[in-house]
Amino acid sequence: MCVMSSGVEPSDPPSLCPVCSAKSARFEVGQTELFVCGACTHVFRGPGTQGDNKLFESEEYVAWRAGSIEQTRIADRRISLLDEFDLPRGRSLEIGCATGEAVGALLSRGWDAYGIDVSEYAVRAGKRLIGEDRLAVGLSPGIADHKFDLLLAFHVLEHVPDIRDFGGMLRRRSLPNSYLYVRVPNWNSWSRKVSGRYWPSLMPEHLHHFTEVSIWTWLHSIGYTPVWVGTEGRGREWLGALRRCIARDKSVGSTSEIAATTRRLEVIDKVERWGRPWFHLEERVNRGSELVAIAQRDPH
Repeated sequence: MCVMSSGVEPSDPPSLCPVCSAKSARFEVGQTELFVCGACTHVFRGPGTQGDNKLFESEEYVAWRAGSIEQTRIADRRISLLDEFDLPRGRSLEIGCATGEAVGALLSRGWDAYGIDVSEYAVRAGKRLIGEDRLAVGLSPGIADHKFDLLLAFHVLEHVPDIRDFGGMLRRRSLPNSYLYVRVPNWNSWSRKVSGRYWPSLMPEHLHHFTEVSIWTWLHSIGYTPVWVGTEGRGREWLGALRRCIARDKSVGSTSEIAATTRRLEVIDKVERWGRPWFHLEERVNRGSELVAIAQRDPH
């Protein structure tokens, strides 16, 4: 990890890793202060840091993604990975379901699928697409009465202040021998190493940065055995995040600034189109931008 070779200050008081409780050293990436665990390699922000997720809960964000063909396609691809494991169909719950595209993909495959999210805007939009009884804000009484055969959390863990407490919640909501399917940004991705301090997933909302070792360690610590851990590339996560950051400023500024923003978006489109061989290679050698894990809960 080249960014860790500088900025570490051993004299600083160590911070305990939220995954394995080992002592961790502080370092900096640009203006971002992080800690790295010497035992499980987990990277995280300091104790007491709270992420601001208002952007992802906002009406503007929901309007951007609700009903998007691209979001539906991404959700279907993500759920299709489960087909390779031939899991018995049962009741599923997606935590952080946004507008419900993955819930819809599960329903189409025979799952009794539900989703929850903290955003009222997202749930309201999703209900129009999926159905009134399938999505809820938080654990509504109807959903909270059940335990599930499959839990999903896509790009949720990195936002959670206390991931051990979150793991306990997952166990309470799951049945013995049930499955957990998670996706997070990959700290060891090529995209992070190339982007450095400009890596989009260094956003303040992200409190945790997982590696293959730390996701395995976290899963075992909450009573799950990994069935499959790998990465996906294709540039989708980091280019998509970069595109959103640039597009957010497209409507402000002078005519020349708007034109410059448009040119930047065109460059990203070309990188995404011509960089496909690179993106597929990063996936093959487990350096893709997205870390993916499917695990089975211990029977006890």
